[in-house]
Amino acid sequence: TGFDNRGPSVDFQLISVASDEEHPGYKEFIHTVKQNNLPYVILGLDCKWNGTDMKGRGGGQKINLLKEELSKWSIEKLATTIVLFTDSYDVLIQGSGEEIKRRYLSTIKKYNYSNSVLFAATIIRITLTHIICI
Repeated sequence: TGFDNRGPSVDFQLISVASDEEHPGYKEFIHTVKQNNLPYVILGLDCKWNGTDMKGRGGGQKINLLKEELSKWSIEKLATTIVLFTDSYDVLIQGSGEEIKRRYLSTIKKYNYSNSVLFAATIIRITLTHIICI
């Protein structure tokens, strides 16, 4: 099966990470998210930020927050939702959820992948089991 066969029935969820609601970049990000009427979740606003280098939790903290969020989702939601995971201070969203879904589905179809993770225009094949067991 996979997303490429599900078309419009696939859900879309934007998940981002931030530690400061007052950061100008965050405010711009939220403005573009709301302007495009995207469903979103912001992780990290209610926790202590443990640095930004890779010596400790730093950058890994974002992934840990994402893993914690996804662990709350049902298997069905995981299997039928395209997640766009972004930073928030230096990202602006310039398209609707439907546009983002269309481009994602087109890309994975082009490379004949399903249930794939797309990193910066690079497709990496990952199964639902990998996501759950991380």
